[in-house]
Amino acid sequence: MAFHNTILEAIRDRLPAVLVGGKLDVADSVLAGYLDQVEAQLTTLDGRVDGVEGKLDTIIGGLNVTDREDAVLATPVAPAVWRTAVVAADLLAAPTAPTTAIAAGGSLTDGQTYKSKILYINAYGRTTSTAGTDRAATAVNKTLRITPAVPPAGVTHFGVYVSTDVDPKHVCRIAVADVAAGCVVTAVDTYTLVGGTPGSIDVQVTGTGLQSATAAAQNTALVPVAGVDSAGKRYVDFFVKAIRTGDSVALSVLLLPLVKDSRDGVYYMDATAFPLTLSFGGTSGSYNPLVQLVRVEARGRLASLAVLAIAGTGASLDIDWSPS
Repeated sequence: MAFHNTILEAIRDRLPAVLVGGKLDVADSVLAGYLDQVEAQLTTLDGRVDGVEGKLDTIIGGLNVTDREDAVLATPVAPAVWRTAVVAADLLAAPTAPTTAIAAGGSLTDGQTYKSKILYINAYGRTTSTAGTDRAATAVNKTLRITPAVPPAGVTHFGVYVSTDVDPKHVCRIAVADVAAGCVVTAVDTYTLVGGTPGSIDVQVTGTGLQSATAAAQNTALVPVAGVDSAGKRYVDFFVKAIRTGDSVALSVLLLPLVKDSRDGVYYMDATAFPLTLSFGGTSGSYNPLVQLVRVEARGRLASLAVLAIAGTGASLDIDWSPS
């Protein structure tokens, strides 16, 4: 209504100037009728304007802070140091070799030599496996006792592989706390705490599952570094500087963008940004420099950048970050 009242007032204010000799009165019935028609048209227009404004309010309300920021020129934020002198992958190391022994009971085959491997499992995946010493079952002792070292923080389970194969087969997955208490594997993927020896895994059966080199050929047990906060921004820019001290071994770097779920505290891989292999120039036709930018879309969440692999003579990484 305010919109068309403004226009009507403007028309009335200008009427005396356009009337000839002032002979036509604003109250004249013809003019009044004309103004009524104008007012009706403006009322209709008011409704349409209100409808458009309502739709715009709905659209704007649906935009988050970062969407609205994208509509204007972003204000640069000075980069800050995040990590320096990174020389190793952000992956859990495979276990040290467990001790093994043949123990009483069980149902392994007399005279058969059994191979064993174990691996660590955390929230992100599993390490590669480590073998224990081969042991042969006897007529009386048909249980393979595996005693692993105490695992590092973050490990939730052991993967256990036991069979007569050169690469042993999966027999059980066991919680770290249950290994500490002592457990007995009585069937594939079945174990009990009854009769166990604290700190050990007594395997009484042979594995029939996947072989360790198939199930755990690649270490996927990430240990993400605490991320950086993209609050109020859509992206986090990571400024990656690769350093090398020679060329005996070619420089190579594999990175994985991660975003944190604030509910469970786990960093998730961005499925649209698969591991990034940074390539570096120097050979004919290859121009990529040692300094490169990796952008992670975080939308207000914590973002991290895991180093999956780094190789090369004297290879290391320095990484700065900035929200954008």
